[in-house]
Amino acid sequence: MKDSKLSIIYVGQLWQGGTCLMRMQALESQGHTIFPLDTSCKHISLLYRVFNKVGYPPDINHVNQKLLEHVEKKRPDIVWIDKGTVIRKKTLVSIKKNYPQTSLVHYNPDDPFGGYGKSGWRTFIKALPLYDVHFVPRAENVNEYKQRGAKNVYFLLPTRGFDPTVHYPRKITAIEREKYGGDVGFIGSYEQDRAEKILALADSGIKIRIWSAENWPKHKNIQHDSEGIYGDNYSLGLNSFKIILAFLRNNNRDKHTSRSIEIPACGAFMLAERTDEHLQLFEEGKEAEFFGTTQELIDKVKFYLTQDELRRQIAYAGRTRCLTSGYDYDFRIKKMLSRVNEVCSS
Repeated sequence: MKDSKLSIIYVGQLWQGGTCLMRMQALESQGHTIFPLDTSCKHISLLYRVFNKVGYPPDINHVNQKLLEHVEKKRPDIVWIDKGTVIRKKTLVSIKKNYPQTSLVHYNPDDPFGGYGKSGWRTFIKALPLYDVHFVPRAENVNEYKQRGAKNVYFLLPTRGFDPTVHYPRKITAIEREKYGGDVGFIGSYEQDRAEKILALADSGIKIRIWSAENWPKHKNIQHDSEGIYGDNYSLGLNSFKIILAFLRNNNRDKHTSRSIEIPACGAFMLAERTDEHLQLFEEGKEAEFFGTTQELIDKVKFYLTQDELRRQIAYAGRTRCLTSGYDYDFRIKKMLSRVNEVCSS
């Protein structure tokens, strides 16, 4: 672990456009030798859904076996696991027993103890004490992990980041703006609370465009594109709206998400829910805008739709904050690796 360049087996859902792949590529860009192990499930069966619902997602890709084979061949400095819901306790016990020089690191973009997405975490929670280092997405997780046997647990704000090769300002043509954008946009999944706020905006006469593969309420002022947009198209979409809404999952204890960083990094104007973490990340009214109540959301949307220059100034300042405060994945990963080195070299 004292070498500046490390060999790392990176385990996670490495689909194109996903943040897991971006984190792995950040490690790779720093000169570390990366051996990827993709856990993505291309075809999720009913049986998988049933087992995941009761907390034990089946290892249909044989990731545990492949991981042990990778470790035996590569003898890495680090096994870095990104959301290891299928990685079993006995797999990590075997690695620690046979390859004690290998450090086990877990990065979790989600909350195994919150109200949202409780299913699928039992395998991970059983294995949780075996990791040398954990990086968690919520401050509350630090004590929750430690109560279940974890020793080195870190919450580093922001816990998400942006990829400079994907999330940057785009020059949008009139054709692209018509294809992707509009006045007010939201890119993301359906939640009842989100739908209620968007319906309130629509009822007040504001036209909104939603990019989402899920069903949303119908309204004359809501344009719903029933597909997701990823990668470069996602960034084009963010830059094609005057205002981009950033909602949280409150039953998941969200205080910021990936979009909280990606939207300003793209040089787009973000209007997000007000939280203490958002206020630490961006100065309100200068680098991003926030709302508390539905009425405040409506009032701010109506105001900023008439303020083209002010929106541009805030969007520019938000991107500058992302660049100067180290919100990119390269910087975030360096901070994580420095913690890993502190723990595993002592």
